[in-house]
Amino acid sequence: MSKEKSKESLMIGLLVGNIVILVIVLTVVISSMSDMNKMVSSMDRVLSTEYTEAELIPLDQQEIILLDEKKTLNVVAEDSTPHVLQYSIGIIVDNKAKDVKKVTEFINENNLIIYNEVKKVIQQKSYDEIIKPTGEQEIIDDVVKNLRVKLDTESIVDVVFNDFVYN
Repeated sequence: MSKEKSKESLMIGLLVGNIVILVIVLTVVISSMSDMNKMVSSMDRVLSTEYTEAELIPLDQQEIILLDEKKTLNVVAEDSTPHVLQYSIGIIVDNKAKDVKKVTEFINENNLIIYNEVKKVIQQKSYDEIIKPTGEQEIIDDVVKNLRVKLDTESIVDVVFNDFVYN
């Protein structure tokens, strides 16, 4: 009987030992997975960050073409209330782009065409869309896209509002 108790004690000891080792291994694996999950989440945030074209081009490679004339537009809120928007703009170009000279000359000589493109974008939006926190950036993104298409260029990297005042 003593031998059987001894075997039984040995089996219980091995079982308890295995459970302890299993708990330790699981703790290490779970903490490692948690750290890995944090790292993957951080990488995902970095990779999913959207950058504007201007943010990817070095500052010394950007040139701004200011169109100083202030423009005023009537805009309507969704409840049909009239409002006024006053703005002036600048066009940022990549001064290393192959067609930058041609594009710069066109912009300087054709301010009204450029302002008309901005006007078309703004008039597609309601006052409520314009004043929301992302409204100005949405206008800028649309203007950049439209100017690139109309001028068949990638040298335009951004548009900035010198003034952007609404009531």
